Amino acid sequence: MASRRNATLAMGLAAGVGTMTLFRANHTLPPTDGTAEERFRILQDQVFNGLGVSHVSSIHELTGPPVRVHVVEAGH
Repeated sequence: MASRRNATLAMGLAAGVGTMTLFRANHTLPPTDGTAEERFRILQDQVFNGLGVSHVSSIHELTGPPVRVHVVEAGH
């Protein structure tokens, strides 16, 4: 029976190999859904405003590897 440490290491290795394979596959980003992104921003604003937290949200599209990243800068 594998120890918990070995099982965790195996899962990490599998995740790493899967990630490398994904980016080697030269995948492309799916098209953006402006309606879904706007709804998300509205709900996100409601949460932060309800907590009294100032924030700035932005989405950046990177090219190497091609990923879309959502960045939230928050603070008081």
